[in-house]
Formats: sequence, C-alpha cells, structure tokens
Amino acid sequence: MSPETVRALRAINERFYRTEAKLFASKRTRPWKGMERVLRELSRPPRSVLDVGCGHGRFAAQLHAMGEAPDYTGVDGSAALLELAAARTDVPASCHWREADLEDDPGGLPEGPFDLVSLFGVLHHVPGEARRLALLRCLGERVAPGGTLALAFWSTHGDIIERQRPWSEVGLRDADVEPGDRLLSFDRRPNVLRYAHFADDEELARVEPATGLPLALRFTSDGASQTGNAYFLWRRPE
Repeated sequence: MSPETVRALRAINERFYRTEAKLFASKRTRPWKGMERVLRELSRPPRSVLDVGCGHGRFAAQLHAMGEAPDYTGVDGSAALLELAAARTDVPASCHWREADLEDDPGGLPEGPFDLVSLFGVLHHVPGEARRLALLRCLGERVAPGGTLALAFWSTHGDIIERQRPWSEVGLRDADVEPGDRLLSFDRRPNVLRYAHFADDEELARVEPATGLPLALRFTSDGASQTGNAYFLWRRPE
C-alpha cells in the first residue's frame, strides 16, 4: 500500500473520530462479550494495563465493573474520545489517559512492561497488513513475564453490503487498497464515513505468530452470530 493511500485512509478515520466522537460513543456503551471473556481467561488479575486504542474508556469501565483496579494507561489518537474517557466516573481511579499516534510511531507507546496489553476494535482501522503486524510486534515487546496481550480483530462483514460506499467518494480506487479494505457509512448516514479492514482466515493465520509470543487462546465472539470479532490471547512465559 502506498504512503499516499495510507495517509488518505487515516484521514478518513481521523475526521470521523474528531467530528463524530459523541455519536460513536453513544453507540458503544456496553462492552463486547469477548472483552468479558478475556478478563475471565487471564492467568492472574492484572496489576498494570496498557489499553491501546482505548477510545472513550469502554474497557476501563469493564475492568472497574469486574472489580479490577489496576494501574491503567489508556492510549488513543483521538483527543475527542479521550476527553469523553476522562469525564467518566465508572472507571478505575488510577486511570491515565494519553494521546499518541499508535500507527506512525508505535515505539513511542509506553514501554511498560504491562501485565495486560489490550487492543480491542482498533486493528481494523490500521491501513496495510505490514503496518498492522508491525504494531502487534511492538505491543508484544511490552508484555511482562506471565502477562497477556489480548487482541480483538474484526473478522466478519455483518451488514457491510448496506453500509459499503465506493472508494471514488474519497478519491481512491479499488486498486489503491488491499483485499478486505472497505469504506463504510456509519449509523445509516451515507455521508459519515469510516475506513475499516476485515480479516479473512488466511490473514488471521498470519496474525497468530505476529507478536513473537506463545498463543494461549483463540476464539470468536460478539455480534448476532458470535463471530464478529476474532480474539487472540498471547502470554509471555514467566
């Protein structure tokens, strides 16, 4: 994928989360079922958490609801979503919110190490498979001994046919993007657009070894079919 296309795709989502943060948050009030299972599958309660692409703090609220009170750092590229996260009262008192570019400088993320590194509903917004895998490798390096890296990656298309828009609407062509890349409307509003990537089975197989950590668990969850997200849990040996 060319640098020009990467910039164009990123600009679509940057604009969406800058202008539609409140609308997005209003549609994402409950945690995914898969997030709940991730917390149940941890080998030990996490003392420290790095939540990458934390958005408006949905996973932090889930930690709090399940009685966890770790030293939590939520990182996101959207100042508008972080503002909503910082205003929450249903999150651990030890939350720290940090604005950072997750894609262009993943090495600039907090180094940790962390007992839990989470990446939920984020990877599908990273343009280019090579860039997605590089981010996963970087996050794997931040997992503490005995800790877990948890990923949720969009894997099914749902109502994509109704929401899909032609690339020409944003000045791109099918040849510019990679298989699985889609331009989608949001909340039945054809002029409110997001870029998203849907992983097929072959790509998910390449995701599995990407972190450099042993895979502890893989499952699907969420959505009406319970296949909306592919979850991966990797654990660093003690």
